[in-house]
Amino acid sequence: MVVRLSSDTESSILTRQFFVEMVTATSPRSRYEGIQAIVAAFWKRIMNAVAFDTLKFAQALRDKANLSPTQAEGISQAFSEAIAGQLATRDDLANLATKDDLAALRSATKDDFAALRSATKDDITALRTDMTTLRTDLAALRTDVNMLEAKIEAKIDAKIEASKSEIIKWMFGTIGFQTIIVLGAVVALARVVH
Repeated sequence: MVVRLSSDTESSILTRQFFVEMVTATSPRSRYEGIQAIVAAFWKRIMNAVAFDTLKFAQALRDKANLSPTQAEGISQAFSEAIAGQLATRDDLANLATKDDLAALRSATKDDFAALRSATKDDITALRTDMTTLRTDLAALRTDVNMLEAKIEAKIDAKIEASKSEIIKWMFGTIGFQTIIVLGAVVALARVVH
């Protein structure tokens, strides 16, 4: 259970009276909540500090909260370990980016963007050239297709004309042959009748 502190509680949290009331509470739950409130208030104050004085904290817990030395030292040590990984060390500060690093990064980024912009413009120009070439090739292909279509139509027309003349020859030949047969039959019939 986390105890939320109001601004009034925060301002008076480290007073002796508050410690005594919270730590000497009759129920274990009230006592736990009191210690938790003390820890929360102290945590808030030490988060703004650069270093954590475990001895001073342990003494405050012993003197103001009437905790045993073992309990005070245990809580103090736990706090120290909890915040040790959260405080910045000299190595951490040395690894931070400097203004020169940021300026170099900004310059490199500008150069990269300029190179990218130039490469993009070159790519667009090459693409436009390719599109012009494709248009020219497409026009030539259309011309070739139109010429091929005209040749095929001419061949088809020639074959149709040749087929027409063949059909006409066969028709006249058949009509002529039939006429000769009919005339021959008429002549033969006329001889038989006579």
